[in-house]
Amino acid sequence: GIKDADVIIHGPKSCHFFFTSGADSVTVYLNKAKTLRGVNERIFCTDLDDHSSIFGGIKELEKLILSRIEAGTKTIFVITTCVPGIIGDDVEGLCNRIEEENEGVRVISVEVDGILNGGGYQARDITMKRLCTLLNDEEPADDMVNIIGYTDTSDKMMMKADDTIRMLEGLGLMINCRFLDDNTFAEFASMKRGCIDLMYNQTVTNRQMCKSLEKEAGIPWFKTALPVGIRETERWIDDFGDYMNVPKDKKEKLKDSFHEDFDLFKKKYEGKFAGKKAVIYCPTATNINWLFDVTDVLGIKITNIYSPTNSKWTNSDDVFFADRGVCMEGDVNYDVLCERLDEVKPDMVLGVNQMLSRLKIPHYSIAGVRAGVRSSIECGKRIVRMMEVYSA
Repeated sequence: GIKDADVIIHGPKSCHFFFTSGADSVTVYLNKAKTLRGVNERIFCTDLDDHSSIFGGIKELEKLILSRIEAGTKTIFVITTCVPGIIGDDVEGLCNRIEEENEGVRVISVEVDGILNGGGYQARDITMKRLCTLLNDEEPADDMVNIIGYTDTSDKMMMKADDTIRMLEGLGLMINCRFLDDNTFAEFASMKRGCIDLMYNQTVTNRQMCKSLEKEAGIPWFKTALPVGIRETERWIDDFGDYMNVPKDKKEKLKDSFHEDFDLFKKKYEGKFAGKKAVIYCPTATNINWLFDVTDVLGIKITNIYSPTNSKWTNSDDVFFADRGVCMEGDVNYDVLCERLDEVKPDMVLGVNQMLSRLKIPHYSIAGVRAGVRSSIECGKRIVRMMEVYSA
């Protein structure tokens, strides 16, 4: 998020709990305690009680906003919940008045109460539209790009293997803004310096954000997400390089550097598990193309792909890898998966689901793979270590 901004939840304590629970996990699990303030230092709440819920809570909100300004905060986002929507608090009017009375301070209302405005499911679009009104009018730089949907991981080896900067620098480009990942308000407000938005991975959420940024801020976006695995990376370098008019020799040099890495992996592990069978268990939106790069080298045959039930809350597509002659089956819960494993009898299960930890056969989570080639190689090495441990 925007790390030098405060967030005020205008609602009861229960709403505050839901907001802070998600935000605090970022600080704890991604080890960002040194760069992000704790939730008690950046997310606040008016804690509306029964009296405020009946007679209005605008006085509590004004008092809290002014206290944060007095503490030195220059950017404050005020998020509404259902209670102020029901009682009709004029949150936007209050924010505008306080901003006018305090020079150099931004007080931005984000009204997602579900009563006067859209609720939780529409909140992303409402928030994106509001954020785009805060961007500076700047000319885009030809060598600057924005990354949409970038997130860190607690896996330090995977972070080290992330090839995002390597790919972009190899094409003569730099990152302007990682939207929204550890940005200051000034960094976020300069998003229009980026000449194009790139999705970090191919998700419905990232595409929706890119579409909103194009519609509301005029920033174009590249329709193919950053690649994972050697084949996707080669294709992406060619396609995006052509889009950005990168010279052919520069593209070829970059592809050769990635091939050198992958060839070393191939030389050491080719055919190591020839004859072994594996099944994949993951949501339909999961990118598993890179996994075939790895299993082909190791000699592992993917026989079946199973997917749990999708819902609108997962924001999953029904687009899947389907040109390998692999049997695919959807709506497979954990119990059904166990039945299928008894029938297929694979040597291992590869997937994205916490329930896999209950399996008695070798299993590995492919979640957390990063852009480029080196993280897919790291996953391949982990599959090797997993099988060696089980066979020991």
